[in-house]
Amino acid sequence: MAAKVVLVEPDPYEQEQFANAIKGSAFEVCQVCETNAEAIDGYDDTRPHLLVLRMVSGRLGAAAALDRLRKKQRSVKVVASYDVRSTHLLMAAYNHGAAAAIKRPFGRHRVVEKLTFAIASERHDRLNGPIVRLEHPVQVRYRGSGLLSRGRVGFCERLGLTDMDLNVEKQIKPKTELKLELLLPPPTGPRRFAGVVEEADMTRPKSWCLYIALKSVPSPERKAIEAFIVTAAKQV
Repeated sequence: MAAKVVLVEPDPYEQEQFANAIKGSAFEVCQVCETNAEAIDGYDDTRPHLLVLRMVSGRLGAAAALDRLRKKQRSVKVVASYDVRSTHLLMAAYNHGAAAAIKRPFGRHRVVEKLTFAIASERHDRLNGPIVRLEHPVQVRYRGSGLLSRGRVGFCERLGLTDMDLNVEKQIKPKTELKLELLLPPPTGPRRFAGVVEEADMTRPKSWCLYIALKSVPSPERKAIEAFIVTAAKQV
């Protein structure tokens, strides 16, 4: 069964572009709305799997629309569409719960990727951004930022573009900065970046789960991680 999508898009040309982009995929448009307010008002009737809101839409932008939606359904999954004039609003949309963002005009090769990530993502109480629960854990090498820090090995079960979890055998205090090497399988391969421990939970004796905010992730690394997550999302 295809995933139902409510699309907020007043431009008939963009509607056609979106329809062409998802043709033959696991998604189908069940309703097209002119404004974010219209999509929210009809949410209880349509109950879509995913909403594509416009970053700017009349008096109700994506961030404010997300706040209203979460009062109806906390687990609602939303993608925000934007153009070059609204890129400054991206962070607000992410901070208010958008799982992904798609740039207009809709490109055929990117729309399905973004929708796939959004539909497979989840939000965790200890993590800020949307993440995907991986089918197979990924090994991670990590060490502190100090020159004398010892390298250790853990594994990741949930990964996103801004957050990840890291299962380890030794507790690490919150706010500790780490150098991370995510050992993704071929063809992606190892990816190196930095992160900071937000919180830590003991999952069993001598076993900890660290919730890590990613930072200083270079653009090539981010794109490679995103491509891997999308592939993983299709398998979840």
